[in-house]
Amino acid sequence: MVIRQLRVTQAKRRAVWLERNFALFLAGHFTSVLGDKLQYVALQIFVFQATGRAVDVGFLTAAELLPFLLLGMAAGWVVDRWGARRTMIAADILRAALVLAIPLVFPGSLHLLYALILGVAVGNVLSRPGRAALTKTLARRNRLVEANSAAITVENAGDVLGFLAGGLAAATLSLVGVVYINAATFVVSAVALAAIRLPGRLESRGSAASPGAEALPQPTPARRPWSGLLGLRALRADPVLWANMWVFGAAILASGGLVPLVVVYLLTVAGGSPLDFGLARGAAAAGMILGALAAGTLAMRRSTGWLISAGLAVTGLATLALPAVPAVLTAVTGLFFVGFGNMLYYVPTEALVQERADPHLVGRLYGARTAILYTALLVSTLALPAVADVTGTIPVLWASGAVLVVCAALHRSLPPLRRLQCRTTG
Repeated sequence: MVIRQLRVTQAKRRAVWLERNFALFLAGHFTSVLGDKLQYVALQIFVFQATGRAVDVGFLTAAELLPFLLLGMAAGWVVDRWGARRTMIAADILRAALVLAIPLVFPGSLHLLYALILGVAVGNVLSRPGRAALTKTLARRNRLVEANSAAITVENAGDVLGFLAGGLAAATLSLVGVVYINAATFVVSAVALAAIRLPGRLESRGSAASPGAEALPQPTPARRPWSGLLGLRALRADPVLWANMWVFGAAILASGGLVPLVVVYLLTVAGGSPLDFGLARGAAAAGMILGALAAGTLAMRRSTGWLISAGLAVTGLATLALPAVPAVLTAVTGLFFVGFGNMLYYVPTEALVQERADPHLVGRLYGARTAILYTALLVSTLALPAVADVTGTIPVLWASGAVLVVCAALHRSLPPLRRLQCRTTG
C-alpha cells in the first residue's frame, strides 16, 4: 500500500507539465512568446534597414518598456478586478489587432509605428500579472516552484526559438508575413486560454486561491485603478517580500545594463566577432532554460532562501569571470552561467511572491513589484553603458559581479530573510 501511494504521488508530481489546464496555459504562453520574439527581432532589423539609425531601434525598445513603468500597478488592479484569464484573452485580442495594423503605417511613419508598439506593450503589461495570478490558480499550493519552473522554461524556449526565427523571417519574409505570424500566435494563445476549465468561483477572480490554499475573506473590489497602490502597501506590509524586493532590485541595478555591454566586451575586449556574440547570447539562453529546470528540481531539497542566494552568487561569480579572463570562450561560458544563475534565483523568487501574497491582492502586489523592478532595469540599462563610456567596460563588469555577490550574502543574512524556508515541498 505504501509503495502504491508513493507511485501515485510521483505520478502526480510528474504530471505538472501534462495536467490539462496547465498544459493549455503553457501552450498558449509558448506560442505567444514565440511570435512576440520573432516580430521583435525582425522589426528591429526592418527599422534599421529603413532608417539606418540605431537611435530609431532604441526608440522601438523604449516604446516596449515604457508601459511597464507607467501602468504596472494599474495592470495588477485590472487583473484582480476583471480576472486573470479574461484579462489575458483581451490582451491577446488587442495585440493581434494592433500588430496587423503595423504594415499600414510602416515604413511611412515611425511615430505611428511607435504608437502601435506602445499599444502592444500595454497588452504585455496586462498579461504579466495575469500569468502570475493564473499560475497561482492552476498550480497546487505545494507545487508553485515546479509550476513557475515549467512556465519560465517554456518562456525561455520561446525566446530562443523566436530570436532564431526572427532573423530567418527578416531575411525571407516581408513585414506583412511577419505580423501575420505574430497575430496568429496571439489568436492561438487566446483560444488556449479560453479552453482552460475553471470552477465558477475562480472565473470571477484571476487571483483566487490555488487548490489547497486556505480560504480568506474576500475584500471589496477597489473602484479606481490607482488603488493598485494597495499592492505596494501589501508589499511593504510583508517584511520578507519587501526585503527580497530590495535585494532583487539591487541585483537588477547591478546587472540589468550588462546586455549592451556584452557586445562591447566581445568585440573590443575579447576580440570576438558578431558571430561570437550570437553564440554567447545563445549560451545565455541555454543557461536560463537549464537554470529554470534546476530550480524546479532543487526546490524539493533546498529552501527558497538557499536557492535565491545560490543563484545570485552563481550570477555574480560568472560576471566576475568576464573581466578576469577576457576571451571569447570566457564570454560564452560565463554568460551560460549568468543565465543559469539568473533563473536559479528568479524562479523561487516568483514562487515566493505567489506563496506569500494575499490571494485577492496578488495581481496588484505583483504589478507594484513589476513597476519598481522595471524602473531599476531602465536605470541600469541607461546608467551602466554611460559609466562604461567613461571608465571602460572592465571596471563596470568587476563592480557588477561584486554587487551581485554582496546581494547573495545579504539575502542569507538580512533578518527577514535569514530563516526563509520553501513551503512548496509538502
